[in-house]
Amino acid sequence: RMTLQAESLKLDGHELAVQARSAAVAVDKITGIGREATWSFQRVKLIADAVETFTDRLLQFAGWSQRTVSGVDQVRARHIDYRADEMMQLQAQNLVANAASLVKLDGEQIHMG
Repeated sequence: RMTLQAESLKLDGHELAVQARSAAVAVDKITGIGREATWSFQRVKLIADAVETFTDRLLQFAGWSQRTVSGVDQVRARHIDYRADEMMQLQAQNLVANAASLVKLDGEQIHMG
């Protein structure tokens, strides 16, 4: 039994082979261009989401960035390195800096008070 019904259907290829005991495909939108792919729909979605999340969090390069947070903004890390080529400013009503063993201020001029 074979049924083909389409407003538009085009198959063009050097080789096309389909062998299935059972297959069902429901697609809203899919576009693919490639040289080689091995896939399972369920795994592709999970892997694609994981790769997208990983690359979004791994690298962020921008010419300009601004962030506004109305509540608490916390960063907890083993090491944090902020560097500015020209100026860095910390401004607050109260500023607390604590260190267990060393506080170092190094500059040509240091103004306090």
